[in-house]
Order: sequence, then C-alpha cells, then structure tokens
Amino acid sequence: MKPVRFKYQAPATVAEAVQQLAEAGIDGKALAGGQSLVPMMNFRLARPAVLVDLNGVAELSGITVDGDHVELGALTRHQTIADSERLQHALPLLARTAGLIGHWGIRTRGTVGGSVVHADPSAEWPAVLTALSAELELVGPQGAHRVPAGEFVLGPLTTAIGMDEILTRIHIPRVPTARTAIEEVARRPGDFALAGAVVVASTEDTRWTFFGLGGPPETVRLSADDARDEASLKRQLTDRVAALEVTGDMHGGAEWRRQVAVVVALRAWRQVAA
Repeated sequence: MKPVRFKYQAPATVAEAVQQLAEAGIDGKALAGGQSLVPMMNFRLARPAVLVDLNGVAELSGITVDGDHVELGALTRHQTIADSERLQHALPLLARTAGLIGHWGIRTRGTVGGSVVHADPSAEWPAVLTALSAELELVGPQGAHRVPAGEFVLGPLTTAIGMDEILTRIHIPRVPTARTAIEEVARRPGDFALAGAVVVASTEDTRWTFFGLGGPPETVRLSADDARDEASLKRQLTDRVAALEVTGDMHGGAEWRRQVAVVVALRAWRQVAA
C-alpha cells in the first residue's frame, strides 16, 4: 500500500517548521528520519494531511561535548552517534546504544529525536535518556521549554510533546564517575528489543531503566547494600520487576518478559561491576 495524498512542506528553520505545524493543527506531522512514520503511512496507520519535513533544518543536527555536558541535535542520525569518537570517550553508552538500533540502512536515516518522539516501548533511546537524567528541549509557538526525559513518554506511542511543537535538542549531564551499560534480548540482531535494561551505577546507588516491557521506561533503584552480591541482587531485582506493569504479546508473555528483564539487568550489572 501507499500513503493517502498529503501536502509536503520543507522548512529551512525551526521557526518555519513550528509555524507550519501550528497551521496544520491535528492534520500535521513532522518527518525526521522516517523509519517509523513512513511505514505507518504506507500501511495507512498514519494519515497526515500535511507532512513537515525537518531534514532541511540544519540547526537540528550535531553533537556537542562540553565538559560535564553532552548535547545532541534531535535530527542527529543513529549511525553518526555510533561513529562519534567524542561520544565513545565522553559518554560511551550513547555510542553503544546507537549501534544496537536496527541495521546500517536504518541507522543512517533514523534519528535520535524521531525515536524519542515516536516512543515505541521497545525503543532504546527513551530508556537511555531517562537513565541519564537527560532533558528534552521542545520549541513551539510559545517558545522553548525543557521536559525531563523520564516525564516525556506517557505511554506506548504517546508523549508530552504538543502537536505544534518540535523536539530540537537533547541535553545530557555527564557524570564521569558513573559506570553505564545497556543489554537487551531480541529475536535477531537489529530486531526490536523484547526486553532490555540500562544500568547507571554510582557511589550512591545503582539504577536500572527497563524497556521493551510494553509501556514507558521503568526505573528501579537499589542501594549498594542491596547489590552486595549477585544472588542477593537477583532476588531484589526479581521482586522489583514483579511489581512493574508488563504487557505480553505474540513474541512473549508478560511473565516471560519479567524473567528476561532480570536476566538482562544482571548482564548489564556484571559489565559495570567488572
């Protein structure tokens, strides 16, 4: 199938894009990498009357590493993040995450901002940015404001962004002493994650942010005493994951996903513990 007819607009600035989305109202949709939106349009699961293509807005791309701060333009491609030597040194979790997404063709077109706004429960970026306490900069007709990544995803494919707003930049605090890792299980490399976990360990505590469980990213925190040995840690994680809201589907039931979530959480913990 092919999409229904739509009006195509190609703004050159953020201001133009915001104006065009505001004029389109509920009939408008912003296009970033298109790796999620275009297939949905082809199957007519999405039917925007106006498509606002952001790819000509140069200010939406780029990576900035400045001391204790990392900034990603929302239109930055996954492969650009994976290949960035600056990120591999400053915040390697970002480069590692980008390398897990899809296949090379998808990574060269897909964008970090598009993934976050699409908010697929299996997507890595919402969980990683939540785990890193990132802030998302949104720009609309009323100006710019920031939303914590942990408050942005409201449910499957549902976020706090307004219909006339654009995600422009992602601000990530860098904590050099923190140790990080990401692990996931998928049917095949490049497939959507069936369950995944991001771990951030500091001297105060260790926290895991889970994804692929059917809803928004969920975070579990444990103190250093709770994680004193792997057997104790497994019991603690099993109890905490059992309390999370998990949805099953044709690829795996809810209880199976809970068990896999504990497995990947332990794998990630072993990485930072080493």
